[in-house]
Amino acid sequence: MQKIRIIHIDDEATTLDYCKKLFLSNSLIEYQGGFLNANDAIEFLAIEKIDLIFCDIEMPEHNGLWLANHLPYALPIVFITAHTGFAVEAFEACALHYLIKPLSIEQLNIAIERFKTQDLKNIYLKDQIAQFYNNYLPQNTQKHPTRIYINTTGKIIIVNLQDTMYLVSAGNYTKFTMLNGETHVSSKNLKVYDDAIAFHPDFIRIHRSYLVNKKYVKQILKTNNQQWFVEMNNGEKLELSKGRIDEILEQLQG
Repeated sequence: MQKIRIIHIDDEATTLDYCKKLFLSNSLIEYQGGFLNANDAIEFLAIEKIDLIFCDIEMPEHNGLWLANHLPYALPIVFITAHTGFAVEAFEACALHYLIKPLSIEQLNIAIERFKTQDLKNIYLKDQIAQFYNNYLPQNTQKHPTRIYINTTGKIIIVNLQDTMYLVSAGNYTKFTMLNGETHVSSKNLKVYDDAIAFHPDFIRIHRSYLVNKKYVKQILKTNNQQWFVEMNNGEKLELSKGRIDEILEQLQG
């Protein structure tokens, strides 16, 4: 089997040395080198062909997002970050591949297996990076995304939020129902998307299992036993959380 040619970029020499040992321990990897800055990596890529990049997000001068937008040819990137919390939701919403520091052999093996089983090269990388940068970084938290990227086997599905009627939790999965009747299933849970589009003015969490686009709420219904529902444009009725009725009704009417 042909080995996977990789490079690694991180501004800390100790991290490069530590990760090099991990890379060399995997028989599927052909380690091509480590770089302390994005410029040196770009120069290397201008003359050498590789298969996969592991890159730190936060680096002085030029960070990992800058590198992703200056690649001389299409390459899949696994970003490495020290951040958790909101950043993880943002990575998921943009279908960007990421690992949490410190990198472990288990994380590395999963990333390599994912590379083997999926075509991670996609033409949307710049768009995904722009979405991540403009809508999710801390200084930009008042903006909201326009798209969600769902990473499935062999492809990335782009979901336009303006065409999304509602999201339904299905255990560890999330089902997207679109205005045109199409549905898409993500392997991420609903909380990922609730956090990722928290600042979107059209989406409301009406229940622990439902996140709806209020533009497509046809009517609000109340039953004789004091249960509340919204009826969506496609006729689907979704229950409102009993403990938040007043709050949700105010948001729906706002």
